[in-house]
Amino acid sequence: MGSPGGAVIPQFVIKTLIGILDWGLDPQQAVALPNFGARNTPDTGIGGEHPDIGHNGTATPEAHELIDGLACRGHTVNLDEQSSGLSAIVRTRDGHLLGGADPRREGAVMGG
Repeated sequence: MGSPGGAVIPQFVIKTLIGILDWGLDPQQAVALPNFGARNTPDTGIGGEHPDIGHNGTATPEAHELIDGLACRGHTVNLDEQSSGLSAIVRTRDGHLLGGADPRREGAVMGG
């Protein structure tokens, strides 16, 4: 897997690894999770471009719980876009390849 994004590449990659390895998500599900983290600032960014988060206050109850929980712990939360462009490929136990491409960007998964 890999991503453009400078200082935030590690958080995009770690989010995806946790989704795949710890939560059992397929690569597309893991790549599509909301992006979050810090950009070398005191703010904690949560990707407002994600439909569960939303710039305009349309966050799901789970997203509000996350945002409120971070704020209660002293984080200054911003909802700036964090579209990573991350892509991932996983080889399954039976040798097949599964891919995922960030839906916030122009990438697509294709195979033959």
